[in-house]
Amino acid sequence: MATHDRVELEDGTVWESGPKVPPPGLYVGLDWIRCTGWEGLEPAVESFLSDRFGHEVKESGGAQWFRHGMVWEPGVMLSWGHQRGIIQVDIQGGRLRMLDGVARLELLSGLMDQGLKPTRLDGAVDWIGQDVNLCQRATDSCTRGELCIMRKYRLNDELTAQGYPTRRHLSLGSRESPVCARMYDKGLEQSVAPVGYWERFEVEWKADRAPEVAHLLRETGDDWPKQLIDLVIGAVEFREANGRSELKRRPLAAWWEWLTDGLCGVRISTAQDDPSFSRWYQWFRKSVGPRLLELAETAQVPVADVVQWLLGGVKAGSSGGPIPAQFREAYRQFDTHRQ
Repeated sequence: MATHDRVELEDGTVWESGPKVPPPGLYVGLDWIRCTGWEGLEPAVESFLSDRFGHEVKESGGAQWFRHGMVWEPGVMLSWGHQRGIIQVDIQGGRLRMLDGVARLELLSGLMDQGLKPTRLDGAVDWIGQDVNLCQRATDSCTRGELCIMRKYRLNDELTAQGYPTRRHLSLGSRESPVCARMYDKGLEQSVAPVGYWERFEVEWKADRAPEVAHLLRETGDDWPKQLIDLVIGAVEFREANGRSELKRRPLAAWWEWLTDGLCGVRISTAQDDPSFSRWYQWFRKSVGPRLLELAETAQVPVADVVQWLLGGVKAGSSGGPIPAQFREAYRQFDTHRQ
């Protein structure tokens, strides 16, 4: 593929790759990390973030649906005060771009080791100076009815009065679904490169898909870049619209086959229910906690007395699983910070 770092446009404008534009090549990395966990982990998570991003923080109102928060600028936020009794960590692309790919994955692993669960991960593949014409090819392919896996698309381009693009952006799928994607011109978005010089394919995994992606990346080890590219590529397909309903009977669109040559798309399927303490804790607070407090207030006795009376004669369970061990660790951290 051809590469270049200096382009002269038809109107005489000259674009040159500067310090804000990486050298020509193919790049892959995480571009957003969001994790959540039960609120008892807040002191340990705050300490974890301060060790990595410094102790200079600013108070904030937190993310949506949270009442409190703190920010490590740029782009790191810890939120708490949610009615479900959870905390949330958001690390945005602006901060992640200050870290190399390995450091981003280590940061995700560190948050998971604190007991947090990934609830949103964005993976991005960038073609810089590669002349792949990603946005135009994908748009034309969608128009021909070749988009598969995701059921809808939305074009959000912007052009000058003379027809010159100032924004190229193609959304794939629904933002509310567990997996959605977008293809856009990163160089135009950042106003640092001409049309087509820096293009990005970005996939957003949420809900039950985010933990699956995180698990695959951690298990892959040093080969995580190939794994992440395969995960991004595997989120969608472009196949010829030949009237057949079965995907296997529709050949890959020629441009997509060329672009993904040598790659093995990996698709994330629906995960099993999460048997974690965090999930159990949220259920307990919502379903059992309010009634226990009501009983204690009605009888005007401590909650501990109510629990002791209700559980009189009940034998401890022995089903095992991850919840008892996770509870022990979470309570240990809570008790340590309480003292």
